[in-house]
Amino acid sequence: MLRDTLRVFVAVAITVVVSSAYAQDRVVVIPMFGDDAGSKFLGAWKVDQTYKIGDVVQEGGNSYIAMINHTSVASDEPLDGPLSAETWSLVAASGANGMDGAPGMDGAPGADGTSCSLGVCLPSNETVLTGEATLACVSSSIQVPCIFPPKLVFASSATFDGNLGGLNGADAKCQSLADSANLVGDFKAWLSDSTGSPSTRFTRYGGYELPDGSLIASSYADLTDSTLLAPINVDESGDALIGTIYAWSKTTPTGTLSPTASSCFDWSFSGEAQTSLVGDTTSIDSTWSLTNPTWCAALRRLYCFEQ
Repeated sequence: MLRDTLRVFVAVAITVVVSSAYAQDRVVVIPMFGDDAGSKFLGAWKVDQTYKIGDVVQEGGNSYIAMINHTSVASDEPLDGPLSAETWSLVAASGANGMDGAPGMDGAPGADGTSCSLGVCLPSNETVLTGEATLACVSSSIQVPCIFPPKLVFASSATFDGNLGGLNGADAKCQSLADSANLVGDFKAWLSDSTGSPSTRFTRYGGYELPDGSLIASSYADLTDSTLLAPINVDESGDALIGTIYAWSKTTPTGTLSPTASSCFDWSFSGEAQTSLVGDTTSIDSTWSLTNPTWCAALRRLYCFEQ
């Protein structure tokens, strides 16, 4: 009699009403005793897995309870399977994300990177505005492209007679005027005599512009083609010239020594026994460099070119 009573007792089960997200409230009967007793949490839902009534799985952060005994297929995936309403019911939805935690401590500084050095920008040829520089890092190096900015050109604000102290003295006068105007660079005079000329003394890469930004030539080849893009009619400060429009030259538009007239005894004479040639600062044709002869005693400007 007692044994029969116990048999009745083990048949007792829990009746649970669950609310499905896909259907109306349904009744799930979960046995309390025996091999199928209670709910079991089986982790993440899987395909081709045998599930019994009351089994609980996790999918997409939510928890679901099995409504029927079944072997799972893709179509009854709890989260969004088309047949999931027949097999699963939502019992716990994923909660909102918690607040961010406090930032962690900074890590240790990394090791210092490799030290590199960049060499001087050198021209790839004499007619373009680009060149190459050497980037050296420890035991290796590569060539990297670089761009030459236009070099500055001006007509001197000061005037001088033919005794310039030679080409070196004329260069020094150009440099002094450039320094006084805070122009950075090495400046030389557009001037020729028996010792040299722009064709032998000037660097030949990059373009040329006035202190006011006006471009006069895109390259040395463009400078020496007998035509300028703009006249060299401003001084080292970018101001318009006042007074004489002529500059000592004795130089052809191609940058070579002119065979006509003298060079004031290689720019060391200021008397009226000799003449030399000048350029016209208002001109953009060949006369910008070479026009009428002038007594060496006359006061004329210098064309000054950055190198």
